[in-house]
Amino acid sequence: GAVFVYLEDIDENGVSRYITEGGLRLIHRKMSTDSSSYNIHSFNEEDAAPMVPGSIEEVTFKLWPTSVMIQKGHSLRIAISGADKDTFDRIPKRGKPTLTVHRSATKMSYVNLPVIK
Repeated sequence: GAVFVYLEDIDENGVSRYITEGGLRLIHRKMSTDSSSYNIHSFNEEDAAPMVPGSIEEVTFKLWPTSVMIQKGHSLRIAISGADKDTFDRIPKRGKPTLTVHRSATKMSYVNLPVIK
């Protein structure tokens, strides 16, 4: 499977504005040990591994860099998808993969955004 994350600015009326996005084919989720590389994932064939249904795994990836001012009264929304039909082939091509995002105190999901005041 794959995961795509979209960061959006939501105004006071609920209107969404795209800010940036990121994505990862989950078979390449293993982190790189090469600190000199820009990539945080190894993308090495020997590191590729399918997700195990029902298991909980940490998946980390970057969003495309950008700079935007969020107006007072606006909020941020994270939209998570398993496909982006206009840009990427669906993985897997058949079936209905399920993405589970954990939000508990012991299994937290989060987005780390740099903030400049």
